[in-house]
Amino acid sequence: MMILNEYKVCSKCKNNIRVCFFGKDKNRVDGLNYNCKSCINKKQKSSNEKNPGRNAGHCRRNYLKNHEKRVSYQKKYNQRKKLEKLSEIINENMAN
Repeated sequence: MMILNEYKVCSKCKNNIRVCFFGKDKNRVDGLNYNCKSCINKKQKSSNEKNPGRNAGHCRRNYLKNHEKRVSYQKKYNQRKKLEKLSEIINENMAN
């Protein structure tokens, strides 16, 4: 169990920071990332600026890859909701 008043040194910025500013990493002995959240955010922002279309391309490919699956799920969901509404109406009419 972590105590929030404990401190840890970030391997990137070398600052002594409270452990609540580190993300979780279950593979580490102390259960925390090497780098603080601030350094991780800076690295991610820099990566996104260098490769602006990378994430958008991934999202688009994933959207197209799973289109049929998503449409099928949506149809089943809509049918289920329609049946639920009908059963509610029937139950209300039977109660009256």
